[in-house]
Amino acid sequence: MYTQTINKTNSSWLLALVVALILIGCENQLESEQLDSKAEVKKAWEELYENYGNEDMRFTDYYQDDVLRMGTTGEYKTGKKVFKESWQQYYDENEVKLLDYSEPTILECVHQSVTFKTYDEIFIDKETRDITKVSGTWIAVWKKQDNGSWKIRMSTWHHAPEQEPKS
Repeated sequence: MYTQTINKTNSSWLLALVVALILIGCENQLESEQLDSKAEVKKAWEELYENYGNEDMRFTDYYQDDVLRMGTTGEYKTGKKVFKESWQQYYDENEVKLLDYSEPTILECVHQSVTFKTYDEIFIDKETRDITKVSGTWIAVWKKQDNGSWKIRMSTWHHAPEQEPKS
Protein backbone atom coordinates (compact mmCIF):
# COMPACT_ATOMS: atom_id res chain seq x y z
CA MET A 1 0.00 0.00 0.00
CA TYR A 2 2.80 2.41 0.94
CA THR A 3 4.66 1.64 -2.32
CA GLN A 4 1.56 2.46 -4.39
CA THR A 5 1.25 5.83 -2.64
CA ILE A 6 4.89 6.64 -3.41
CA ASN A 7 4.52 5.62 -7.07
CA LYS A 8 1.36 7.71 -7.51
CA THR A 9 2.98 10.69 -5.79
CA ASN A 10 6.12 10.39 -7.92
CA SER A 11 4.10 10.05 -11.13
CA SER A 12 1.99 13.09 -10.19
CA TRP A 13 5.11 15.17 -9.54
CA LEU A 14 6.75 13.98 -12.74
CA LEU A 15 3.67 14.82 -14.79
CA ALA A 16 3.35 18.26 -13.17
CA LEU A 17 7.04 18.95 -13.80
CA VAL A 18 6.82 17.93 -17.47
CA VAL A 19 3.76 20.13 -18.11
CA ALA A 20 5.33 23.09 -16.25
CA LEU A 21 8.57 22.85 -18.23
CA ILE A 22 6.68 22.72 -21.51
CA LEU A 23 4.52 25.70 -20.62
CA ILE A 24 7.60 27.71 -19.63
CA GLY A 25 9.25 26.79 -22.93
CA CYS A 26 6.17 27.89 -24.87
CA GLU A 27 5.86 31.42 -23.49
CA ASN A 28 7.68 33.31 -26.23
CA GLN A 29 6.72 31.40 -29.38
CA LEU A 30 5.25 33.29 -32.33
CA GLU A 31 1.50 32.78 -32.72
CA SER A 32 1.65 31.73 -36.41
CA GLU A 33 4.33 29.13 -35.65
CA GLN A 34 2.18 27.81 -32.79
CA LEU A 35 -0.85 27.48 -35.07
CA ASP A 36 1.21 25.52 -37.63
CA SER A 37 2.59 23.28 -34.89
CA LYS A 38 -0.88 22.71 -33.46
CA ALA A 39 -2.24 21.61 -36.86
CA GLU A 40 0.74 19.32 -37.45
CA VAL A 41 0.42 17.69 -34.01
CA LYS A 42 -3.33 17.22 -34.46
CA LYS A 43 -2.75 15.53 -37.83
CA ALA A 44 -0.13 13.18 -36.32
CA TRP A 45 -2.49 12.44 -33.38
CA GLU A 46 -5.35 11.61 -35.78
CA GLU A 47 -3.14 9.28 -37.85
CA LEU A 48 -1.86 7.54 -34.71
CA TYR A 49 -5.41 6.91 -33.46
CA GLU A 50 -6.64 5.72 -36.85
CA ASN A 51 -3.88 3.09 -36.90
CA TYR A 52 -4.38 2.19 -33.22
CA GLY A 53 -8.14 1.71 -33.68
CA ASN A 54 -7.53 -0.51 -36.71
CA GLU A 55 -5.05 -2.66 -34.74
CA ASP A 56 -2.33 -1.50 -37.11
CA MET A 57 1.12 -1.54 -35.52
CA ARG A 58 2.06 1.53 -37.56
CA PHE A 59 0.65 3.52 -34.64
CA THR A 60 4.01 2.87 -32.92
CA ASP A 61 5.76 4.82 -35.68
CA TYR A 62 4.54 7.96 -33.88
CA TYR A 63 6.78 7.23 -30.88
CA GLN A 64 10.46 8.15 -30.58
CA ASP A 65 12.87 5.23 -30.20
CA ASP A 66 13.72 6.43 -26.66
CA VAL A 67 10.10 7.09 -25.61
CA LEU A 68 9.28 7.16 -21.90
CA ARG A 69 5.91 5.61 -21.01
CA MET A 70 4.35 5.70 -17.55
CA GLY A 71 1.09 3.93 -16.79
CA THR A 72 -1.56 4.05 -14.10
CA THR A 73 0.65 2.25 -11.57
CA GLY A 74 3.40 4.88 -11.79
CA GLU A 75 5.90 2.40 -13.24
CA TYR A 76 7.72 3.65 -16.29
CA LYS A 77 9.37 1.99 -19.24
CA THR A 78 11.68 3.41 -21.86
CA GLY A 79 12.23 2.46 -25.45
CA LYS A 80 9.94 1.81 -28.38
CA LYS A 81 11.14 -1.75 -29.02
CA VAL A 82 9.68 -3.23 -25.81
CA PHE A 83 6.53 -1.14 -26.21
CA LYS A 84 6.06 -2.35 -29.80
CA GLU A 85 6.63 -6.01 -28.86
CA SER A 86 4.12 -5.87 -26.00
CA TRP A 87 1.45 -4.24 -28.19
CA GLN A 88 1.98 -6.81 -30.94
CA GLN A 89 1.35 -9.55 -28.39
CA TYR A 90 -1.68 -7.67 -27.07
CA TYR A 91 -3.16 -7.35 -30.58
CA ASP A 92 -2.47 -11.04 -31.17
CA GLU A 93 -4.53 -11.91 -28.07
CA ASN A 94 -7.22 -9.17 -28.10
CA GLU A 95 -9.49 -7.18 -30.33
CA VAL A 96 -9.44 -3.45 -29.59
CA LYS A 97 -12.60 -1.37 -30.03
CA LEU A 98 -12.54 2.39 -29.57
CA LEU A 99 -15.92 3.32 -28.13
CA ASP A 100 -15.17 6.99 -27.75
CA TYR A 101 -12.17 9.24 -27.63
CA SER A 102 -12.28 12.98 -27.26
CA GLU A 103 -10.59 15.54 -29.43
CA PRO A 104 -7.24 16.30 -27.84
CA THR A 105 -6.50 19.51 -26.06
CA ILE A 106 -3.19 20.68 -27.50
CA LEU A 107 -0.74 22.90 -25.64
CA GLU A 108 1.49 23.92 -28.49
CA CYS A 109 5.02 25.15 -28.94
CA VAL A 110 7.12 25.29 -32.05
CA HIS A 111 9.25 22.21 -31.34
CA GLN A 112 7.34 20.48 -28.53
CA SER A 113 3.65 20.13 -27.65
CA VAL A 114 1.41 18.31 -25.19
CA THR A 115 -1.86 16.56 -25.99
CA PHE A 116 -4.36 15.23 -23.50
CA LYS A 117 -7.72 13.60 -23.97
CA THR A 118 -10.16 11.07 -22.55
CA TYR A 119 -10.96 7.67 -23.97
CA ASP A 120 -13.32 4.70 -23.66
CA GLU A 121 -12.17 1.39 -25.12
CA ILE A 122 -12.99 -2.27 -24.88
CA PHE A 123 -10.61 -5.18 -25.25
CA ILE A 124 -12.05 -8.55 -26.27
CA ASP A 125 -9.98 -11.63 -25.52
CA LYS A 126 -9.84 -13.55 -28.80
CA GLU A 127 -9.84 -16.94 -27.06
CA THR A 128 -12.34 -16.52 -24.20
CA ARG A 129 -14.33 -13.56 -25.63
CA ASP A 130 -14.08 -11.89 -22.19
CA ILE A 131 -14.55 -8.13 -22.43
CA THR A 132 -12.63 -5.50 -20.48
CA LYS A 133 -13.81 -1.90 -20.64
CA VAL A 134 -11.26 0.82 -19.98
CA SER A 135 -11.95 4.56 -19.58
CA GLY A 136 -9.35 7.14 -18.74
CA THR A 137 -7.10 10.01 -19.72
CA TRP A 138 -4.06 9.90 -22.01
CA ILE A 139 -1.35 12.57 -22.02
CA ALA A 140 1.49 12.75 -24.53
CA VAL A 141 4.46 15.05 -25.02
CA TRP A 142 5.28 15.40 -28.72
CA LYS A 143 8.63 16.56 -30.12
CA LYS A 144 9.21 17.89 -33.62
CA GLN A 145 11.81 15.74 -35.37
CA ASP A 146 14.61 16.99 -37.62
CA ASN A 147 12.61 15.82 -40.67
CA GLY A 148 9.59 17.93 -39.59
CA SER A 149 7.46 15.01 -38.35
CA TRP A 150 6.08 14.83 -34.81
CA LYS A 151 6.72 11.90 -32.48
CA ILE A 152 5.82 11.16 -28.89
CA ARG A 153 8.73 11.45 -26.49
CA MET A 154 6.73 10.73 -23.31
CA SER A 155 3.23 9.46 -22.60
CA THR A 156 1.18 8.56 -19.57
CA TRP A 157 -2.31 7.23 -19.11
CA HIS A 158 -4.55 6.82 -16.13
CA HIS A 159 -7.64 4.64 -15.99
CA ALA A 160 -9.78 2.49 -13.78
CA PRO A 161 -10.51 -0.75 -15.68
CA GLU A 162 -13.89 -2.36 -15.19
CA GLN A 163 -14.41 -6.02 -15.96
CA GLU A 164 -17.70 -6.50 -17.82
CA PRO A 165 -19.52 -9.81 -18.21
CA LYS A 166 -19.19 -11.81 -21.42
CA SER A 167 -21.92 -11.19 -23.97
